Amino acid sequence: MGQRPMNAYVAYPPVGGMFGTGSKAGFELAGPELDRRVRADIHVPPVAIGGITRDNVGQVIETGAHAVPVISAVSNTGNPSAAMRDFLEAIRSARSGAR
Repeated sequence: MGQRPMNAYVAYPPVGGMFGTGSKAGFELAGPELDRRVRADIHVPPVAIGGITRDNVGQVIETGAHAVPVISAVSNTGNPSAAMRDFLEAIRSARSGAR
């Protein structure tokens, strides 16, 4: 069966799971390197999903991930605004090459 062009069907394909997550039982762990491998085969920006935290978001960003949903990591805190600021700081740091 031939491959169909993914970009004909989705705007932002989810790629994951990056890390273990408690929100999806049985979620297959693939790791951040999957984002890098998938990128060569698609022509739309992938979205890395699964278990992304403030402590590991840099690993995902360094693969070139276009976006990282962090719903659980932000909403399960006492201060979602502060959690989001921490994520943005970590993302900016990873994009600039600093860690």
